[in-house]
Amino acid sequence: MIVLLVFVSAKKYKSNFVYILKHYLLFFMEIIISSILINLLIGGFKDNTALSFFKDFVFSYSIYQLVLLTIFKLKDSTTTDTLSAMKKYIDTHLLHIEFERPMSPEISLNANKAYQGCRNKKHRLRWINLLKLERMYYRGLLRGDDFKFTLKKAAIEIEHESKINNFFWMNSILLRVTK
Repeated sequence: MIVLLVFVSAKKYKSNFVYILKHYLLFFMEIIISSILINLLIGGFKDNTALSFFKDFVFSYSIYQLVLLTIFKLKDSTTTDTLSAMKKYIDTHLLHIEFERPMSPEISLNANKAYQGCRNKKHRLRWINLLKLERMYYRGLLRGDDFKFTLKKAAIEIEHESKINNFFWMNSILLRVTK
């Protein structure tokens, strides 16, 4: 399986089948390696019967998936929380601009609180850029159309990043690293 994976990865195929095959191989390789390592750590594979081996293998894979699920879901939840706050901030600005309503200072204060609580460097930079844009707009240094365009573009990127967290391949370490 490893040889096939290396061969498939080394070639630059434009085929969708090869692309999918590569990801299946990575996922199955992760399942096999993690299950064997966990089984060796907990002292499994004592009986030489196929049923016992399968039972130990399924048990260790279940443990692995529970650990990954817990870690990834907590990490992804903090990302989703940050992205939701950004999306609300952007949508609120767009709404006020569209209907020419004055912005409440509370919105900027909440955005600053969300920025201060953000631990992801990429998200902190995105918050900084959004807050800079807001200041530029309200000081008259940025046209309304440019501000709306930039906010809508940021909203599209945030929406996309938010959806990625729900994909099944996000439950695999190897697929997270390679994608």
